[in-house]
Amino acid sequence: MTRIIRVRGIGEPTTNNLLSHVTRLLSGVPVVELPWSATYGPVPHLLGTSFSASTGAGQSMLLRELDNGPAVVLGFSGGAAVAGNVAVIGHENLRGTVLLADPLQPDFGSSMFGIAGQREAPNTRWFYRLDDPIPMCPRDSPLRTFSDQSAAFALGDPIAWGADLVDRLNRRRWQQVAIRWWEPTKVWQQYSRAVVDLRNYRLNHPAYGAHLTAAAAAVEAML
Repeated sequence: MTRIIRVRGIGEPTTNNLLSHVTRLLSGVPVVELPWSATYGPVPHLLGTSFSASTGAGQSMLLRELDNGPAVVLGFSGGAAVAGNVAVIGHENLRGTVLLADPLQPDFGSSMFGIAGQREAPNTRWFYRLDDPIPMCPRDSPLRTFSDQSAAFALGDPIAWGADLVDRLNRRRWQQVAIRWWEPTKVWQQYSRAVVDLRNYRLNHPAYGAHLTAAAAAVEAML
C-alpha cells in the first residue's frame, strides 16, 4: 500500500505539526514521519546543524525511507526543500511530491521564487501564500543574500560556515541580487519590502491552514 512520508518544517515537532493536519484529512493511509533534524543552525537548538547539513542528511534519510516501498512525500518549508530535492534525484518508489512553502520553489511567471533559489521537480505540486517570502521571494530581495550567507551557519561548526562562504565566492554560488545604490529611493523600497516580508513570515505559519485541504486532495490524487 502506498504510504505518505511527512517531512516537517524547521523547528517543528515530529507530532502535531502543520503536515499532520494535512494527513488527518486522509484516513486509512499509512503515515511515516521522517525523523530528520529540521534545524537551521541555532534554530530550534542552539548547537543545531546548519540548514545545508540538515537538509543534506534529510535527503539521504528520505531516499532510504523510500527504499521501504511506494510513497507520496509531503513537505513543508525546510522539509519541502528536502522533499523537492529528492524529487529531482528521483526514486522508483516515489509516487509524487506535494510541497508547502518550498524555499526552492520555481518562478511561476511572477519574478518571485524561493528565497534559497529555484529548481523544477517532476510530478510535484506546490502550495504557497503570495505574501510568504520563503516560497515567493522577490527576485532582487536582500533576503536572498541573507539566505546564502546563513545556509551553512551553525554555532557548533563555524569552520564549515567559513569554508562555505569562501566556496560561494570561488564558485560564484551567490544568488544575483541587483541593488541600485545610485537610486536611493529604489534601495529604500527594496529594504522596506524585505522588512514587510519578514513580518509576514512570522505570521504565515498558521495562515497556511487555508491550503491544507487542497494539499490533502493533491496527495490523495497521487496515492
